[in-house]
Amino acid sequence: EALSQPSSWVSGWNYNNRPVNWGYNCVTTNSTYDYAVRDNKATLIKYKGSAANVNIPTTIDGYQVNDFGETFKGNTSIVSIVIPDSVLTIFPSAFANCSALTTVTIGNNVETIGKEAFAGCKKLASLTIGNKVAIIGDGAFSDCSNLTNIYINDIVMWCNLQYEDSGEHLMKYGRTLYLSNNAI
Repeated sequence: EALSQPSSWVSGWNYNNRPVNWGYNCVTTNSTYDYAVRDNKATLIKYKGSAANVNIPTTIDGYQVNDFGETFKGNTSIVSIVIPDSVLTIFPSAFANCSALTTVTIGNNVETIGKEAFAGCKKLASLTIGNKVAIIGDGAFSDCSNLTNIYINDIVMWCNLQYEDSGEHLMKYGRTLYLSNNAI
């Protein structure tokens, strides 16, 4: 645990270029998640469950869940995931290569979907995007070849989405866009 980057920091040990978050308290664990706390907010670090349908909690042990890193990366059991309104950011590779994932619902306060967040989720077929998503990271949905239905409730949000990779528009993968459950 360190509040800030030590002056003697040598990044060579981090050969996988994983994010390093300074200022977090030690990792806490419960039966379903490992998480860290900073400013009385929880960041989920690792999902340890085996459920097919996962509703990410809005709080964990009394701390509001605001974000998560590679928490679910490579999971083989999750079929559907619901990201609550308490989450503001989906960090890079959060769900990358989740081989069974078919349905994702993103909460209304998520603003950023990180780089490669859902990359390689080849069975992903249905995506519901919350009203505040503004930025979609490079390759966030790359290799999501089964993405058929994209659901939105705010056409202005949809039209103003910013993509870090200009060739990565969601309709590159999705076949049908729904506005308030009506096909456009």
